[in-house]
Amino acid sequence: MGAGGVPSAAEGSIIGLNRSITTQSEGSLSGERLTGMIQVDAQVIAGDSGGPLYDAQNEVVGMDTAASSSPMQSLGFAIPIDRALSIAQKIETGQDGGNITLGVPGFLGIQYRPDTAGSSVGAVVAGIVRKTPAADLGLVPGDTIVSLSGSTVTSGEQLKTLLSQHRGGDRVSLTWHDSHGASHTASVTLIDGPAE
Repeated sequence: MGAGGVPSAAEGSIIGLNRSITTQSEGSLSGERLTGMIQVDAQVIAGDSGGPLYDAQNEVVGMDTAASSSPMQSLGFAIPIDRALSIAQKIETGQDGGNITLGVPGFLGIQYRPDTAGSSVGAVVAGIVRKTPAADLGLVPGDTIVSLSGSTVTSGEQLKTLLSQHRGGDRVSLTWHDSHGASHTASVTLIDGPAE
């Protein structure tokens, strides 16, 4: 239950396979799409991510990854163990790319609005994390980031992908439009990002 001490198991049953979910993570107002998940009715809580999902024979069948909780029901979602082991092997051999980022990504310090159909080009800033490069630049909610080091930004998710290719200490050029439509360009040094 996240309080330390001797680990304990939360009992439950597998109630679905190959499920797709959208998660909500800190630092972003949009979610991440996870597919091919094992769904269980066990009580999975914050801090359980990375822990084992095991069966009645004590065989690990998945890695706990996400949870959804309501007063009526607790649901957990796990990555099937074969896929988790495949990803771990790529990390061990230093294969960076795709959905795998080795090391700490560069961090600008913005929260962005979820992308919606028909929205304007760019990543619309929804919030600023204090004491970050975004705060130092004077970015404010409502600004729209349209370019990062020469790459056109078409969405918040694309900005996240572009930033994941950089590390703390990298200097990037950022172009954004403020809420009045004025364009700004500045260079900024990214800091180490939080672990995801």
